[in-house]
Amino acid sequence: MSVSSHTTLSVWRDVAVAVLREHGIDDEKLFRENDVSPGSASRIDTLIGARIWHLVARATENPNIGLEAAQRFFQPAHWGSIGLSTLCSNNVLEAIQRFMRYSSIFTDVARFDVDSNSESTRFDIFPFIAASEIGNEASDFGMASFMMLFRAIDSGDLRPKEVHLMAPKPQDIGSYQQFWGCEIFFEANRLSMVFDTEEIARPLLVSNPKLAAYQDRLSDEWLQSIQPGLITKARNEILRLLPGGSVTADNVACALKLSTRSLQRKLSEEGSSFKQIQTSVRKELAVEYLQQAEISLQEITFLLGFADQSNFTRAFNRWYGVSPSKYLEDLGHAL
Repeated sequence: MSVSSHTTLSVWRDVAVAVLREHGIDDEKLFRENDVSPGSASRIDTLIGARIWHLVARATENPNIGLEAAQRFFQPAHWGSIGLSTLCSNNVLEAIQRFMRYSSIFTDVARFDVDSNSESTRFDIFPFIAASEIGNEASDFGMASFMMLFRAIDSGDLRPKEVHLMAPKPQDIGSYQQFWGCEIFFEANRLSMVFDTEEIARPLLVSNPKLAAYQDRLSDEWLQSIQPGLITKARNEILRLLPGGSVTADNVACALKLSTRSLQRKLSEEGSSFKQIQTSVRKELAVEYLQQAEISLQEITFLLGFADQSNFTRAFNRWYGVSPSKYLEDLGHAL
């Protein structure tokens, strides 16, 4: 079974096991028969977690199981100090900002962004791997868990203005409509929640800044212990700089406060190179973007930092042996 270089908190595994046992399903037998090793550490490989949730959905015959499991089993304490500190925040907006600071504790499989103005606040999640690899069930559980946390902070029925999910639109969206209570966009190119800024910035009657600060210190210590290596840091900078084509070894080195020579040497020590990481990121994103019908080839060319569409097409042919349009045809899509 394939594994990725990305990990996530073990709550994905632990809740999945709880769901199986609640349904009277032998989780150990299920995992053994499907060659899945869930492990017992505090973090789990993201692809293994995705595979586990796919098995849970199949075993329970419930494609909405991730959404329902978050409502039944999620507790802020499952996220350790980061969950407890956000729960003690002065308002939901502060909680989101606090989460942004410690997001790599939660997972390193995605980049998190927040864009806030006086009218709305958008909380975005950009996975580093294809949505199909994360899986709808695991993604549903993660997004619903965020919403459960925000509602616990707000002590009310907080609802976003809109939510964007990467999964295909299911035949029955009743469970989604009931949970989210807002407009839902499926097959998006990111995971997003959009809130009314005034609503989530409203001071809460009950908060605990001292306990939040204490939990932050624990998060700082945890963050230092799992600080990503230079490959991950370089990858994140490449993702940030890709649109528009400003990705060079010099730019990435500058962002990481290194000389270009030091960047290349340290990456070599970790078994990689700037070119390898850049190519890997482009290959992954190219496939993901191509499967988003609303993104044109011209836009993909820009998002991947190529000078023109012909350069992108040649690169894609080199990576996958076919043109972008032929790749989609083979998947049963139409460009």
